[in-house]
Amino acid sequence: MDKTSLRIENLNSIYAELANLVGLDVALEIHKHYNGQQITFPSRLFDKSFVEQEIARQYNGTNIKALAKEFGYTERWARTVAKRNKNK
Repeated sequence: MDKTSLRIENLNSIYAELANLVGLDVALEIHKHYNGQQITFPSRLFDKSFVEQEIARQYNGTNIKALAKEFGYTERWARTVAKRNKNK
């Protein structure tokens, strides 16, 4: 297919959304690599071990609520992580 004549409005709706978000070439690459597969994206962007490291690094004794909110975890979990890393 000639890519120069391809227009976003000719794509299936999900690929049109992707093309509008990241560009037509990237949407075509996603189709090429994942065609026919169902993909589920986790609600949390960051790996849990990274979040634990960041909470330990950024925690100053008073900002647990802000850290929990920033990374999408509960205050209780963030407090547990901070306490566990304080003891190391």
